[in-house]
Order: sequence, then structure tokens, then C-alpha cells
Amino acid sequence: MDDAVIVRHLENLDRRLANVEQILPTLATKDELHRLATKEDLRDLATKEELRALPTKTDLDALATKDELRALPTKADLDAMAAKEELRALTLATKDEIRTIKDEILTLATKEELHTEIDRLQRHIDIVGEALHSDIQLLAEHLVSVMPKGSGASS
Repeated sequence: MDDAVIVRHLENLDRRLANVEQILPTLATKDELHRLATKEDLRDLATKEELRALPTKTDLDALATKDELRALPTKADLDAMAAKEELRALTLATKDEIRTIKDEILTLATKEELHTEIDRLQRHIDIVGEALHSDIQLLAEHLVSVMPKGSGASS
């Protein structure tokens, strides 16, 4: 071999060795590698297919929040409610009783009828008030005419 070729090979080796020396401190030691997970440890982890089967963020958004769950009745609330047996023991109204109640309800006034009656009563009260005012005015005028001029109540 030619001396120039050998020199070139040695320079290449030196350059490569310098690159390896720069990378070598960043590589993990055997002790550091023993702390990492082994193939056995990794077999226990979920596979891509298992991860795909998990609910997505959209799926989770459809679930109830803590506040919504707090608004639901508690076990104590449910215990206080009537049981099926208690509800079955209740006597329900018959169709005839319901028809009777319906007929009684139909005899009651509607809101519109009540408003009409309120307006009518208001006009009547206004008329009575005006009549009373007129009567009081007449009495006052009569008292002024029959009272002697010098005996006023203000003296």
C-alpha cells in the first residue's frame, strides 16, 4: 500500500474516533440501562389496538361532569322517595271522579274572564269613589252655610 493511502485511512480513523469521543459521554451506561424497562416490562403495556379501543376526548365530553353528578339525587334522597309498594297502595281516582273534577274545573273562570271582571270592578269603585266625593263636597258646603260665620273651628 501506498504511504499516502495509509495516512488518509489514519486521518479518517482519527476523525471518526473524535466523533465517537464526542458522542460517548451522552450514551447510557449499563447501570443506567438496567433501570429502564425490559422487553418483559413492555409486554405488560397496552398495544396500539388496545389504545385505539379506549374512549376519545369526544366520547368523554359526552359523559356527566362532577357538577352534573352532584345534582343527581343521593341514596338518602332515593330512600326518602316512595317505594313501588307504597305507590301501588295508593288509591287512584276513577274515570268518573276525574270527569267530575274536570266538569268542576270547567266552571271556573278563565284568566281573560278574571281580567274582564277586575276591569269592571275597578270602574265601579271609581264611580262609587266619585259619588262619595260629591256627597262629602255637598256636606261640606251645607256645613259652611249653616255654621255661624264667627264660630269657626280654627279659633
